[in-house]
Amino acid sequence: MSRITLENQDDDLYGDLEDNITPPTPSPSLSSEIRVNDKVTVPPGPRARQINIQHEREEIQILKQQVESLKKENNALKKNMGILYRSAKLELDRKDARTKRLEEELKMRA
Repeated sequence: MSRITLENQDDDLYGDLEDNITPPTPSPSLSSEIRVNDKVTVPPGPRARQINIQHEREEIQILKQQVESLKKENNALKKNMGILYRSAKLELDRKDARTKRLEEELKMRA
């Protein structure tokens, strides 16, 4: 029986399991701020603006990390979908060839 192999040897469905794809980290919530009666308290004035700017920069960094993580995950999923599609197509072709061969054998016996 001949064996059908994948055309592209780089098609390793489980190859990305060793990659360290970090899950997205949740963005910081207001629970990290000082709360009084469920209201965020920030001292008024330039200090408050400085704290807000610093908080926004931290949030931007977290969002950039999430975007990077999602890009890696997206690429891995696209690769796996392609591999699964090609594998399924090869399996269907193999089964079609076997069916055709068995039908021909049946005709020869009849």
